Amino acid sequence: MTVTSTVGGTLGVDLASPAQATEQFTLDLGDGAPPVYLNASGGTASYLGTMYILPGNYTIWVSSGGQPWRVLRGQGHVSAGECQVVANPGVSTVDKVMCPLVWEPDESYSCNVSVTLGEPQHVFTYSFTSTDQTVPGTFASLADSPTWGTVTSGTDSPTAAGGRRVVLAPPVPLSPGDTLRITGNIAVSGETYAPGDEVDGVAGDTHHVAAMVVAEEAPVAVAHTCRVVNNDVTLDVTDPAGSATLSNTTACQRNITDVIVDVLDVNVNAWNFSLNLQEPYYVWAGASYSPSFRVNISVGGPTTITIVFTPPITPNITTTDPTDYPFTGALHTILVPFTITNPGTFTITTTPYNLHNTYHSPPNHTITVVALYPVLQFTMAPTATQFWVYNQVPTFTFTDVQGRDFPTNASVLIDWGDGTTPDLLPFTHTGNFIPSYTHNYTADGVYTPAAFIYNLVSGFNTSCVVTIVEQILQLNIINGYYHRYGHGGITYH
Repeated sequence: MTVTSTVGGTLGVDLASPAQATEQFTLDLGDGAPPVYLNASGGTASYLGTMYILPGNYTIWVSSGGQPWRVLRGQGHVSAGECQVVANPGVSTVDKVMCPLVWEPDESYSCNVSVTLGEPQHVFTYSFTSTDQTVPGTFASLADSPTWGTVTSGTDSPTAAGGRRVVLAPPVPLSPGDTLRITGNIAVSGETYAPGDEVDGVAGDTHHVAAMVVAEEAPVAVAHTCRVVNNDVTLDVTDPAGSATLSNTTACQRNITDVIVDVLDVNVNAWNFSLNLQEPYYVWAGASYSPSFRVNISVGGPTTITIVFTPPITPNITTTDPTDYPFTGALHTILVPFTITNPGTFTITTTPYNLHNTYHSPPNHTITVVALYPVLQFTMAPTATQFWVYNQVPTFTFTDVQGRDFPTNASVLIDWGDGTTPDLLPFTHTGNFIPSYTHNYTADGVYTPAAFIYNLVSGFNTSCVVTIVEQILQLNIINGYYHRYGHGGITYH
């Protein structure tokens, strides 16, 4: 008999029987799997397969005709003694490196490194690398159990009669309860009982045996601590032979847990500071103005912020702040400028996030914002230089000489300057963007009417001068004379 074997390699067993030219051998490889049945032809039989997945010493038993034969490696049959075959370990290799996607700074985390089997002296080298530090290290592979394997399927079509052990080649993963479909002759158990295996679609009472390498994770944990936010850390692991290196990267980021949003508009605050102390928040509308959202978080970094407007404003806002915001008990404020071109009422949803939110929903906050065109600068003027009292009613116009957007929901308070009660009127126009108003003065004189135009976010004062004159409706000239006596002269008066 001849036996050869390596871990993960080929196991070969050649048998010769001195008893009979035709005989059935039972081969037990000592690895816990069911025995292999071999039919000898001409007094010889052979087995070739990939069996041992762990290094170690294995006792091989052979029986023929119901009599067990103990086998020595490289020798023929013996009738006594106990002998073993040595499965030599192969070279350890690194198969997988698995690190967290993201981790908190200054908190330790572990990466799992899966390797093939090898002896304890097989040493793997690794290093954690980031821009601020490099941390090297080593670890030994496990010798008593696999750390990573692959389960695969295949076919076997033996030429010899009888059952043979079938080794499934990689890589098809199997789970408990999965159905395995094999083509060819495989080992059949010596017992028959129902329910048995299905063969060619027909249920029976026989049971078949297939040996396979089962995937098993027993990773080596390698610990590390990241230190600088927004500074990724890469773990590189090299196999003992130095022939292969696998890597995986962990992002160093702070988990964002909460958010509160309000609005800062310096123009509105200058007009009425108390207006934006609570919702709804008011801002100036128009392409020239840039108020800001104040995004307040307790902790974060880096922080990507998405702001969505409803009704939509294209495009929505997405911005990233790389700053590290550690937890201090106080809020950190990130200013995000925005522009609302046209007036309206908008629902604003703000969502800050980073890689921590890849597998769970990030926090968000929704507010209401009202955008209004502001009152800026209007010129008030009468439509004529002077008006007659009673017969002509003066008209006053308001003009924005720069042609800016007309104020939203504005009013005007006009003091006509004649002692009458001021008028509070809607500041509107008839399509020409020039509001106009009239007032009847009851006495002649020079008047200075003053107007205050305003809405919720702004206001402007303006005035002008108007002259009111009394009309002369009828003028009669009466001539008079008298005689002056003496000297013959006449004087007229």
